Amino acid sequence: MVRQGSIELNTATFTTHISALSLSLCPALARSASESHSLAPLPVDHLAPILVTALAIVLLLIVVIYHLRNRKKPLPPVRSFRFAEKIADIAYAPELKQVGPRRRSEDTGNALVDSVQSLSLICDQALQGSHGRSLALVGTRPGSGATTIAIALARSLAHSGKRTLLLDLNFERPMVQLSTGATSTAGISNFLLTGLIDGIVAQDPASPLDIIGTGNLPLPSVKEYLASAQYKDSMNALMSMYERVIVDCAPAVADQPDVSRIVAGCDLRLLVIDTQHDTVQSPNVQGLLRIHRRWQHGNTLLLRNKVRNEADSAGTPDTELSPQASLRPVHSETWILQQPDELYTLKLTELRYRPVLTRRQISNYAGHQVACFRLTVLDEVNYLLILGQFQDREAALQAARSLSLTHSSVLPITYADVKKGIRLEQQRTRSADCTKV
Repeated sequence: MVRQGSIELNTATFTTHISALSLSLCPALARSASESHSLAPLPVDHLAPILVTALAIVLLLIVVIYHLRNRKKPLPPVRSFRFAEKIADIAYAPELKQVGPRRRSEDTGNALVDSVQSLSLICDQALQGSHGRSLALVGTRPGSGATTIAIALARSLAHSGKRTLLLDLNFERPMVQLSTGATSTAGISNFLLTGLIDGIVAQDPASPLDIIGTGNLPLPSVKEYLASAQYKDSMNALMSMYERVIVDCAPAVADQPDVSRIVAGCDLRLLVIDTQHDTVQSPNVQGLLRIHRRWQHGNTLLLRNKVRNEADSAGTPDTELSPQASLRPVHSETWILQQPDELYTLKLTELRYRPVLTRRQISNYAGHQVACFRLTVLDEVNYLLILGQFQDREAALQAARSLSLTHSSVLPITYADVKKGIRLEQQRTRSADCTKV
């Protein structure tokens, strides 16, 4: 119907006309429609809950399978450490060729490798528990083995799948690149002073390990930068690129603030003690522990290096045992000649016979090494007894006072002076042998 220009649709009339039109045009369609109306309606209301339940079960199974496939393996319990606790022992290894570039650590059955593998697990757990990534190895004296352990430990962590960096911050005596064979002209000094990282990273030929040496910029400028406030930000920016950073530091002494700053900035510190020279009770070790105790960041742990078993000790050619097997060994001339010239020792006594120290006398020396050598004075054979290794004369005198060695015959002398006496004695002995012949 049309009313005032608008169209009104009558629904009933429209339906009637459409039905009539469809019947006239398509009789077959009309017959199929009538048959479908005669069929009983499907039970959709009864199937809907079943379909929804089945769909929910399928989705639940998918979620469970996804979580089972992507769940992380449970981590071993993290060991909690106390300050200056002994973390591990590194076995004595007479040959350390596996640390160099020609041999891989896993190809050797050396006792050092076995010790370092267990140490790497302990250090990894300690860093994981404290959410840290940097580990500094610092020796109590030159030659304590910190660089050797740092290389072996870094390689072990790199082989375990951690993205690892070995950083040489021993500016006094850099040995990492020389020991590993991974060399680069630029290094950490170039990064600290210029901020450029290009060309400073070298690849270890024996492991998937990145190595950064000391670099080629002047040492005074580097030390000046280490004393500035920007040092920590630069090191954090570099360390953030790796999961584990092993830092080889110079031997820590009280008069090297730059070394202390490097070590204090790391999350975990291993103080490497050479058991052939020191014990935990030695004065220089205790002095370093007093310095480390003042640091609020990270933790310091003790690591004993060159620990010998009974078989190794019995077969050592440069150690003379006293007649009583139960006594502590007294080192001989060969051992003395291997010590650094600049270190001090204490001259205890001169005797006309080979001294045999009792157990009580040895225990009074609080773990210091004792050595004895022959010395001819005015055609009379004497034996000089010395005790310990100390950084300077004052440290030797302080140790003498702490051990109640106050006699006037106890004097601090350098190992250089001791070696002169030994070499003169050896020349005198050779001359006497030639005269007899």
